[in-house]
Amino acid sequence: MNDPHDDRVFGLLYVSEKRTSHANLKAHHDPVDTYLSCAVTCSAFYRAQAKRLVVLTNARERLLDRCKRLNIENRVDLQPHKFRLQVPHGIPFYEAHFKLDLLDAFGSGEYGPCITLVDLDTVALRPIRAASGLGLVNLGAEALGAAPEDILRRDISRLSKVGVSEVFWFGGEFLSGSADLFRLLSANIKKIWPQYLGDLKTFHHIGDEMLINAALPKLPVEGVKIDDFAGSGDVTRWWSSRTIAPQVPFCQIAGSAVLHLPGDKPFLAAWRIVKSPQPEAFLREYKKYLQTRIALRRMASTFDKILSRKRRNWFVPSLV
Repeated sequence: MNDPHDDRVFGLLYVSEKRTSHANLKAHHDPVDTYLSCAVTCSAFYRAQAKRLVVLTNARERLLDRCKRLNIENRVDLQPHKFRLQVPHGIPFYEAHFKLDLLDAFGSGEYGPCITLVDLDTVALRPIRAASGLGLVNLGAEALGAAPEDILRRDISRLSKVGVSEVFWFGGEFLSGSADLFRLLSANIKKIWPQYLGDLKTFHHIGDEMLINAALPKLPVEGVKIDDFAGSGDVTRWWSSRTIAPQVPFCQIAGSAVLHLPGDKPFLAAWRIVKSPQPEAFLREYKKYLQTRIALRRMASTFDKILSRKRRNWFVPSLV
């Protein structure tokens, strides 16, 4: 159970010395400014739910200077964290790997007895329930659409050394639980980290999610219960771009407590100017934005068919 006296929710913003490309963010968007602005939006929504977003970073002073330039001073709580994990430079999703460092710190009790970690491109639209066990988000069909089930099973089994019969794939956008649970998760990740680095080029997926999912199969043996926040409808990842696997219409998931919108970072970053953490206002404007996005995606799919540019069957998102 979460500590009712600790109102903190944690996020990660690791800044690389070299500018790197970021998934779901076009090259003309500055990644640091975009993520920092997303953090302001994210913070406002969690504050409206009586939670305080604390963004742990390796570059607090640099980010504070950015805040001044963006005119968002004092609108996000940036706290320094000493990252110890040795992540090879140039690795895909380089910054995301440092989430594993936070899992280790959470397991030590450094940040309290109960912890919730969220991605900065999430918005909290209603109160978040406490986790009953280790809270995660099962991506289900999205993950199986991005990779064949046998490939995911192979990669998880190779790293975990556990035969996996049924494949689940949990996202990294939301993790919640006690320090003891994070300690067990982190301990299993540490065991497989060397093999992960050694066989890096052979895995279908690279990043913190690969390691988290490979560490999970051993946890039930240690008495850990997995609490699926996606299955309960509390946390939903939703894409405004075309996807490999079909999604439910946005209106069916708009009531989620937390929405993860990884394809809409510029929209979330721009929302910092609005400053309104009211769910009704956000959903109204997001739906207007979606109407244009979806229309463009339909046009793109039509042109792809005419020009035979795509062999894969892409699914266009829908509002209703």
